[in-house]
Formats: sequence, structure tokens, C-alpha cells
Amino acid sequence: HYNQLQKWIGFFPLLRPFLLQRIHTLHEDEQRWFADTENFPLSTSYTPAQNLPLTSPNEIKQWLSKAYAQSTLGIPQLDASALDALFALHAPKLTIEHRGNNDLIGSPEWQRGKIVINNKLPSTYILPSFTRISGRNILQLNYVFWFSERKATNLIDLYSGAIDSLIWRVNLDEDGQVFLYDSIHSCGCYHKYFRVTDDLLIK
Repeated sequence: HYNQLQKWIGFFPLLRPFLLQRIHTLHEDEQRWFADTENFPLSTSYTPAQNLPLTSPNEIKQWLSKAYAQSTLGIPQLDASALDALFALHAPKLTIEHRGNNDLIGSPEWQRGKIVINNKLPSTYILPSFTRISGRNILQLNYVFWFSERKATNLIDLYSGAIDSLIWRVNLDEDGQVFLYDSIHSCGCYHKYFRVTDDLLIK
């Protein structure tokens, strides 16, 4: 919940038009970047290690059907081995434009009394969650990636700062098929939805 007094002290009414303009510009930029098929001049790619055998769609459907049936609340709680298999199956391959070390995926570490991101140890953090859509309880696979900072892109960049992270989420239907992807920064900003249509990713 927002503190109204703090909003006024922070001159929110005066900043609101500026922020709205920035949001509209960001939406236009995002659509242009998403449609751009050119490669980055310099990039870093991350490919997940496939240590587990890929699971068949029929086996996944059976896991979820059993999990739904066993839950009084209709929440598909899978065991650790089934979740590991699903996370391995849907793990994303990432290609990230490289403009500086802040574009490298790392691992959070506690050093000298503060949190730092070690980009020499790129890691993916995983977490299952659930959401409710149209009366259905849906399993979500969350992949979390940490970065050392978000560098300012202009003189007054209100979104810049130390430590940044991105969550890539895979939403599975009752049969274990992907029906929606979404991504969001861990701060709650930049929430985006993606769906698959005819093997194409649509934003």
C-alpha cells in the first residue's frame, strides 16, 4: 500500500506526467526491440545443462492429473523429481546484449556485510508457484536471474540502481502444456506477457 503523505512529499503529482511519458516511450521501445530480428553486436549466451532425461508429454499429463486428483483444493503439488524434470524441460536459453559486466548473470553472495552479485558464477534459481485463472489452479515454473546493477540510461533514470533480477515464468495448463509465458523484475516492475501462437512467441 502506498503512503499518500510520502507520495506528496516526493512531489508525485508533479512527477506523474513525466513518469507516464517514460512509460509510453518504454512501451514503444519494447515493441520495437521485440520485433527486431537482428543479432546484438555483442552478447552473452547461457544454455541450461540438461542433466535429466527429457520427459514425454503423456508422462507429464499423468503426473498433473494425479496431483490434481489428490488435492482437495485442486492444487497440483508435484514431488521433487517431477518438478526437477519440468524445470529441466522448460529451462530457457538466454542471449543477453553485453554492454558491461552488469549484463552478466551472477549469484548473490554476502561479502563484508552486504549483498553482492558474483558474475563469475552464473546461476539460475528456480521456484514453483501457483496462480488461479478462470477458476483453475495453474502450476507456474519460476526461473530467477540476478544481475549486479541496472545502469542508468540517461541523466535522470529513476529505475537505475544496484542489484537487479529478472523472473521468467512458465505457466502450464492441466495437461502440462505451456499456455502462457510472463516475465517480471523482482521489484515488481516491467511485467510482460507472452503467448505461443503457431510456434511463434507473441508479446
